[in-house]
Amino acid sequence: MGYSGGVDFGKDKGINQPAQISTTILEQYLVSLVNFIQSIEISGFQYSGLVVHVNNFDVVLSNPANKGSVIQFFNEIRDVLQLKNVYFVFLGPKDFFKEIISAERRVKSIFIQTPLILNPLGKKEVVEAFDQRMKLLKSADVASFIKPIEDEVVYRLHDLYEGDIRSIMSAIRDILGHYSERVINPLSIDEAMVLLGKERLEQMGNAGSLTKGQMEMLRSLIETGRDMSQKDAAKLFHKPEPNISQHYFKPLKESGIIEEKRRSGKTIYWGLTTHYEPLRWVYESRKQIEKTIKKVGVEQPTLFDLKP
Repeated sequence: MGYSGGVDFGKDKGINQPAQISTTILEQYLVSLVNFIQSIEISGFQYSGLVVHVNNFDVVLSNPANKGSVIQFFNEIRDVLQLKNVYFVFLGPKDFFKEIISAERRVKSIFIQTPLILNPLGKKEVVEAFDQRMKLLKSADVASFIKPIEDEVVYRLHDLYEGDIRSIMSAIRDILGHYSERVINPLSIDEAMVLLGKERLEQMGNAGSLTKGQMEMLRSLIETGRDMSQKDAAKLFHKPEPNISQHYFKPLKESGIIEEKRRSGKTIYWGLTTHYEPLRWVYESRKQIEKTIKKVGVEQPTLFDLKP
């Protein structure tokens, strides 16, 4: 199906293609929208401009390969950003201004004021936000809600994700999604970490079929708590170093399970990605809650006895 205004949609049914809009058409659209907003009253109010909130650059830039495309995006919309009475708010990672905006001199020149950078919420503030969300979601006929997790769980997740509230809330969702019993008391940090680790074990299995050797290398990474180099892995498996990279590190990196942590000269050290760091907590917490795990009705996972 075509559209005469210059927007071309995909013809294949069931496939939603993004609209192909030139910067000229986008600029004209925003100007018309601002004129419309300024010319009428909306709910009894008169407005003078438009705020455009552009979200999720942190998600887009989580893949380093997208950096060039994001820089090019800002280069292409430079003129649009200068429209009168249109105010843009961009939500991105910590170094967004330095790495993206400042990368192109043409783009940087129009950002004449110091960027507004908001620090992540503190641990107690995240707990307060979580509690407030629970209150808002509480049914009208319920006197009070039971917190599903202890505050220490939020603190641990805050440390892991460096205050990123999106990741913290997603991890809490994953924890509760693997708890089959009715919540009577908040889950302790050990109980919650085992559940999150179990969820990551299942994700790892869904990411692809891992070989026995790859599982053994992950076991070593988790139980020793140390990053591993290609030379370390060669000693562990008694195999030539070139084979280690191809058969062990590369597949696990492509699956998002491990990542480069640091370098020492030409030596690269690998460790678990932040997303899969909870696998280590299964190992750490397993012995601590061996007696109490049965009381909450959770089947205790054994490290890598599961078949991905």
